[in-house]
Amino acid sequence: MVDIRKVADGLYKICHSFSKPGPRVGQKIELEGTPWSVALHPRGLQSREAVARSWEVSVESETDEGAATIIDFMPVRIDRQISDVVRIVAGRRGRMELSLRFDYGRIIPWSARPRPRTACARAGPHAVRLMAPVAVHDPDQTLVAAFTISEGQQVPFSLAYSESHLPIPQSCQPFAALVETERFWPDWAGRCHYDGPWKDAVMRSLVTVKVLTCRPSGGIVAAPTTSWPEHPGGARNWDYRFCWLRDASFSLVSLLNAGYRKEAENWCNWLLRAVAGAASQVQPLYGIGAEHRNDEVILDWLPGFAQSRPVRIGNAAYKQLQIDLFGCVRLCCTKS
Repeated sequence: MVDIRKVADGLYKICHSFSKPGPRVGQKIELEGTPWSVALHPRGLQSREAVARSWEVSVESETDEGAATIIDFMPVRIDRQISDVVRIVAGRRGRMELSLRFDYGRIIPWSARPRPRTACARAGPHAVRLMAPVAVHDPDQTLVAAFTISEGQQVPFSLAYSESHLPIPQSCQPFAALVETERFWPDWAGRCHYDGPWKDAVMRSLVTVKVLTCRPSGGIVAAPTTSWPEHPGGARNWDYRFCWLRDASFSLVSLLNAGYRKEAENWCNWLLRAVAGAASQVQPLYGIGAEHRNDEVILDWLPGFAQSRPVRIGNAAYKQLQIDLFGCVRLCCTKS
């Protein structure tokens, strides 16, 4: 699973691993300061649309000189252990900028350009590879590419992540990945049994639950975000990238009611691994891989969204006793 947050034309947070034991709760690539932006020139009136029954977002921009589209998506990792983010630009000219910061914005990685259209970066356990069909430069520790395309042409950018001790990650083929992604989501949505008056809204919710599900472990996180405040500038900004038994049980019931039994079975298997042991040690939440320790850490070098401090990773609520979770778990086990 990956957390992607967007501002204007930029991606500025990508979380490639939700939970790890110990104080390093997440392996996170921060695109802080200058995000991964694709700016179209000249700028024009923009509209954003999430493609129905999928996890693909397109941004339309229109000026007197013409129109352009930016398509953002993540390929479905069916046979790949590497996660990718793909951005495809169609129409007009533009500029791509990418500032990579690992470990929640704390580490500036070493970067190299083995080829003019490839850039690689490594630091600690992290490694990423940027692929582009245009020349990429790296002034001031920022990857930059300027390009001009005519009507009907497309420029794809792909960013692949893997652990740094492995070979440099091979990026996906963007256009083939787009076709595969556009095929996967309608097929998955077609399995839905619900056919009531709110089908579009129900389907969008089910797609969201699917995206919050970890394919290898079966866990379902409550949200893909951390330190997103309840109101700008507030301190109530917690890390919700964990599997709450209560929240996940509600998601499980919705999946079962819609006919997605396989996803429900995977979560039940995750649950059996997570709660294995004494009943007195059952926790309100676990990591996406069923980790028990999810200690809370404050990242004092980050300003937070809209200056909302402190920025937290981990969640100390795993130490709480929440009695209602036993009923939620029993309900899920009974239904499944």
